Amino acid sequence: MSLQKLQSLLPKQIKDLCLKAEVEGSQICKLWQEYAGQFFLAHTMDNHEAINFRDGVLTILVSSTEVAEEIRTQQYKIVARINRTLGKNLILSVRFRS
Repeated sequence: MSLQKLQSLLPKQIKDLCLKAEVEGSQICKLWQEYAGQFFLAHTMDNHEAINFRDGVLTILVSSTEVAEEIRTQQYKIVARINRTLGKNLILSVRFRS
């Protein structure tokens, strides 16, 4: 029995989907940072960062629960703007990690 790399067994469409998901994820994180800057003061901007998007969940890294609470007050507006910009409801929820 000969061994083959898994990559050679995967169809090109699956590889393309993975690449598209990575691009969408980084694009969504970038849009979050851009739009969040329109809603929050420098203190909040300096203490959080969108770090991951996967399966409809955007993960935000925060320095404290206070920062997370402040972001929660505006997150729905920011999510709506991102989804509108992308033309699809990609972000279904936001979670916080410290």
